[in-house]
Amino acid sequence: MIAVNVCEEYLPEVHLQRQHAGAIRTGIECGGFACGRVENDVAIHSHATKRRGEHCEAGDCTGIIGIPCASSDGAQSAGVEAEPSGIAFAGQIQSTLSFAEDIAEIVFKRNAHTGTIAELPVLPKQNVSPMVAAEIPMDYVKHARTVFDIEIDALRQTRARLDGGFSMAVELISAALQNKGKIIVVGVGKSGNIAHKIAATLSSTGTTSVVLDAVNALHGDLGVVSDGDVVLALSYSGETEELLRILPAIKRFDVKVIAMTGFPKSQIARHSDVVLNVHVKKEACPFNLAPTASTTATLALGDALAMCVLDARGFKKTDYAKLHPAGAIGSTMLVKVKDIMRTGARCPVIPESAPVKDAILAMTKARAGMISVVDKKGRLAGVFTDGDFRRHIAQNAGGLQTELASVMTPKPITIRQEALAVEALRIFQQRQIDDLIVVDEGKHPVGIVDSQDLPKFKMM
Repeated sequence: MIAVNVCEEYLPEVHLQRQHAGAIRTGIECGGFACGRVENDVAIHSHATKRRGEHCEAGDCTGIIGIPCASSDGAQSAGVEAEPSGIAFAGQIQSTLSFAEDIAEIVFKRNAHTGTIAELPVLPKQNVSPMVAAEIPMDYVKHARTVFDIEIDALRQTRARLDGGFSMAVELISAALQNKGKIIVVGVGKSGNIAHKIAATLSSTGTTSVVLDAVNALHGDLGVVSDGDVVLALSYSGETEELLRILPAIKRFDVKVIAMTGFPKSQIARHSDVVLNVHVKKEACPFNLAPTASTTATLALGDALAMCVLDARGFKKTDYAKLHPAGAIGSTMLVKVKDIMRTGARCPVIPESAPVKDAILAMTKARAGMISVVDKKGRLAGVFTDGDFRRHIAQNAGGLQTELASVMTPKPITIRQEALAVEALRIFQQRQIDDLIVVDEGKHPVGIVDSQDLPKFKMM
């Protein structure tokens, strides 16, 4: 059962009618719905929840119209019994939407406060529990995309403002590192959180970097500052009190200060050697208060600094691997071919003068799909694979006694045992092969890298 309170005044505007049609429809579908009463409007209440408390007393509600609920089992909501006679829609509901719109039209377009409305009986006013107001649900995906759009726009603005100041910042940092200096990143609040991320990115790419707590700096932590360092000060307003207090003390050292701020004329900017502007038109926060777009812009600018410094210093992939010995990065960057190759009995080798039959037996014993073929001096001359065998037998069914020298693949692709395992992975991907022969300096086969072993070493 759904009950509709009819108030003293009604507003027949189309948009309100549609709003309440939706509310009534939802109530019908759910077997009882309630929305908060709006002054001088229509309120819908479910009597099934009267146990929660009494309906708010108001002089603008004079009666309740009982409307059958279109639940699937035909049952009505508890609490109010409808009069069986004169219910215009009872047993005739074909469409929930149509029914809801009809009810909304009756409530809005017939100004009656006593007696009946469209021959629907008016029930005595009941004590019921007001529930949450019916609202149009927010489109969260649309809202999220708006946040993305605002932050993407902030990144575009920051990118467009890059100028010679950014290049100077990269040069200052590179020079400090070359002279055994370090980067000190400082910020407060959300800028402090971004400072930690920027410092972490710098450190992971070979740039010595630490975070200075602005509060503790005045109580001894300034000891981390040394002559020749570069201080990266983060403050969107450029007026952060904690930073302004420590800047004079920092400037006593022979250091360079790079400010990342949204206001180039702020006090922190005026006390800096280089200013990087991260001003944004607005934050993604609906109140334009919570740092969102501005922190994204600051973080991206910090990443750009770190990557440019990395490039300026000639930092290589192998250097990166040294700083990441653990986890997936370490397993793929530090492991060498000699650590994953098959050796000994699992690396079959045979002279080029041997027959095909011996090669097949040796491959079977080693459980390998290929065999290294060597010359008289033991140097790699070629490779014979199970694919080569199938092709050879298809052409010459009695060719098991054929010398390998005439059917092998000469000059196969090889790799050195001191090479990084990722190089082997790259060769597999580029050449579309399954096995790779490992040779020493004298081109003697010393092992095999089988592509099937790579997942075991977490290389794929």
